[in-house]
Amino acid sequence: MLQPPATPQEISQLETDLGFALHPHLRALLERANGAVHTRYRDYGEHPAAFMPHRYELESTRKIAESCRNLVAITETDAAS
Repeated sequence: MLQPPATPQEISQLETDLGFALHPHLRALLERANGAVHTRYRDYGEHPAAFMPHRYELESTRKIAESCRNLVAITETDAAS
């Protein structure tokens, strides 16, 4: 099940957090659905965003920003080692 659309403010905040503008296709997707509900179907064992290619998941603006922060932290930690 898809979440309601991301608001213009959520998309703007994500671009600010990332430091660059979103690709137009990602922006259009977030304008339709701000992520997917991540629950497992008992009968199928798949999450609701399983329609995405290569088993990608449709994440919310909040989750995208969080993942980016985590990747930056890992990179900075590795660079400091």
